[in-house]
Amino acid sequence: MENVQAPKKRLMYREHESGEIVMRWPGVLAAIGIYIVYTLGIPLLSQFIMALSYSYSNPGATNDELVEYLGSNMVTLNLITYVATAVIILLVYGPFLWASLKEFFGRMTLSRGLMVIWMPIVMIPLNMIGNVIVSVITAMIAGNASGENQQAVVGMVSEVPMAMVFLTVFMAPFVEEIIFRAAWFRPLWFKSKPAAVILTIILFGLHHVWSGVVSGDLMQLVFIISYIPSTLVLVIAHCSFKNIYGPMILHMAINGFSMFVLVILQPMVEAMAGPAAQQSVGLVTELAARLAGAM
Repeated sequence: MENVQAPKKRLMYREHESGEIVMRWPGVLAAIGIYIVYTLGIPLLSQFIMALSYSYSNPGATNDELVEYLGSNMVTLNLITYVATAVIILLVYGPFLWASLKEFFGRMTLSRGLMVIWMPIVMIPLNMIGNVIVSVITAMIAGNASGENQQAVVGMVSEVPMAMVFLTVFMAPFVEEIIFRAAWFRPLWFKSKPAAVILTIILFGLHHVWSGVVSGDLMQLVFIISYIPSTLVLVIAHCSFKNIYGPMILHMAINGFSMFVLVILQPMVEAMAGPAAQQSVGLVTELAARLAGAM
């Protein structure tokens, strides 16, 4: 009788019968702790250290000056937060990431390779169209209000573009895909597909608006629907590749396109082109800004 090798299991992941590397429940629970550290622990600790340093260097500084100082260093705080979280993820999920990487390239076929190319080409325009639709809906509900995350991203891009390219194109997709898709979406997908999609949309949306909600702007909850298109395209990518590196690559491509428009295309056209071209690129820039804010 032929021996059939059982799928391998590790603490943080298991090998599905299809060969897919799937996070196990210890990994899911670990992601909750990492998310708390990522959104609260590291930012608060970083701000506390920066505030102490500023107060020590400026003994007579007022609270308003301290708040202004911290506000002017948001990119630095984000860099610290994302890099520290990425290091924690590598330490906790290193074996999962390595096993997924081996599966991604080990089962690379022509169709899978072509998917890496055509999926961003197809999904970026679809995501933009979806963002236009949800923007109309949010405008009908929230009026002239806008998502705080979008405003923050566009503002920081104009201040320190290269740092934001690093954060937006590389750090954010890596951290967010591990937490939202690998740890929270895919394991639940095998239990209930509708629940996995709905929960991911809600959690991914809340992740981007919760700071505004906590500060008292409940209207920010409306902007959760702004994250439906991006969540759906990333879910499609994960289900198509059956590997975390699929949606991670797509996430990087979408954010990369947004940064290309905001950092390179917009300034170039503003400097060289006439009013008609500037108006056309202005529309694309607005869409790219919405895309960056919705990822």
